[in-house]
Amino acid sequence: MNATAQTTLTVPDVWDLGCSNVDSAAGGQTCSTLPCNTSVQVQPASVTPGTCTPAGGLPSGGDPTWGEGVKACRSTANLQGCDGGLTCVAKPPTPYEPRVCIGKVGEQSCPAGSFTLHSEAFTGFDDSRACSDCTCGASSGGTCKITLDLFFSAGCSAGTDIESVESNSCVDLVGNPTVAGREGSITTPPSGGSCPVTGGGVPSGEVTPSSPTTFCCLP
Repeated sequence: MNATAQTTLTVPDVWDLGCSNVDSAAGGQTCSTLPCNTSVQVQPASVTPGTCTPAGGLPSGGDPTWGEGVKACRSTANLQGCDGGLTCVAKPPTPYEPRVCIGKVGEQSCPAGSFTLHSEAFTGFDDSRACSDCTCGASSGGTCKITLDLFFSAGCSAGTDIESVESNSCVDLVGNPTVAGREGSITTPPSGGSCPVTGGGVPSGEVTPSSPTTFCCLP
């Protein structure tokens, strides 16, 4: 309470900041011939480690994109000049591949014979990419401030207030008063602090093409 004889005034271990009178410092006393209760100093407020709401856990990289496109032109039907059982088709013009193909929706096998070049083109995809949920540890590094209102009455009665002092600061007291009751209020909400990442963010799944069309072409 002063520079020559310090007295510690305590508060409950679990405190709702309501009126507390766990102990008191009697007024009108002398310490080494000087008034005892001449100042009061409040220690820094400490923040109980809290929790963080996990964020993230979502895949990055954007939507899938196709690496190349396929375009097929249907041949003109009923061209003349072919033997029975055969079909005449026109030679594909530039810039198309100079070969004839047959196509069918779905995953198909090419018929035995001349159409030996097998390929598939797709009109959709299934995206099952995901990431496991992120998890956080306890927070640390947060700060806050508490203002203590001092009273000479144990019940913190109105009109018995002495002085107000903010945590991590010191104020002078006038008249060597008795300090009995203390009330608190949070003047600066907790701020700062962080939580370590303890897990999650593991990728899974893949992008697979869907809705195929099979093309079988002449070499």
